[in-house]
Amino acid sequence: TETLVAKPYFKTKGLEYMKKVNVNLLGALNMVIVDDKPQREIVLLGASDDVNKMAHFLVNDDSTSFLEISNTGYIESSPSDEFVAVTLKQGNPKGSRKQIAPAMMSFFQ
Repeated sequence: TETLVAKPYFKTKGLEYMKKVNVNLLGALNMVIVDDKPQREIVLLGASDDVNKMAHFLVNDDSTSFLEISNTGYIESSPSDEFVAVTLKQGNPKGSRKQIAPAMMSFFQ
């Protein structure tokens, strides 16, 4: 399946939205059905350092282990680009935005 980050203009439009609402890190949840099974992704967009820290937290922290998040290795960036988009796979398809948002918020506390 094609990742959300690979869609044309995802990064450009995402960065425009981030500027409009004044946020430094954007998380987008994506779900597709493959072979009658839901597959979820978490896409993080922002400055490289912010994205990498949040990705590391989501993949490695005990508080997010129930989501079964793994790094897909898919990164959209260029060497001179300070902004990146990273795609994470969410192994637990029952983890909803109502669980992921508080987990991400806890990173900032």
